[in-house]
Amino acid sequence: MQARVSETLVADRYERGEMVARGAMGSVYRATDVTTGQTVALKVLDVPDGETVHRFGREVRALRVVDHPSVVGYLDHGTTTRGAPFLVMEWIEGPTLEAHLAGGVLPIDEVVALGRELGDALAAIHARGVVHRDVKPSNLMLVEGATPRLRLLDPI
Repeated sequence: MQARVSETLVADRYERGEMVARGAMGSVYRATDVTTGQTVALKVLDVPDGETVHRFGREVRALRVVDHPSVVGYLDHGTTTRGAPFLVMEWIEGPTLEAHLAGGVLPIDEVVALGRELGDALAAIHARGVVHRDVKPSNLMLVEGATPRLRLLDPI
């Protein structure tokens, strides 16, 4: 597949779509890998200063070394033509745990299952020397019908 010419094309490969989230370091976009047609999550650092670039680099390194079904998958990283670091991850379709909890109290069996999945994810990243410093419901995605169901985001 030939790359399309677009002002939203990152690294001649990822066509940036709509912004789906904005965090402390950067913005996350739904994007398309123009070489495969795959939908991906593209995180771009908004204001690359020394501290945020260092922290972003830690996130990239953490995702590269952790391969676990309950941790968002790493695909690629690099720098845009404007000098902003970017990270490409698997696209996860589903609500955050935060949104899911807005529906009310969860049944105990669901709480236990999600707790086990989170524990497995944290054990996997800790085994690779990574400490997640921001575990919260908005950093946990739920994938309907998948096993495991939970995906841990921002593993630093």
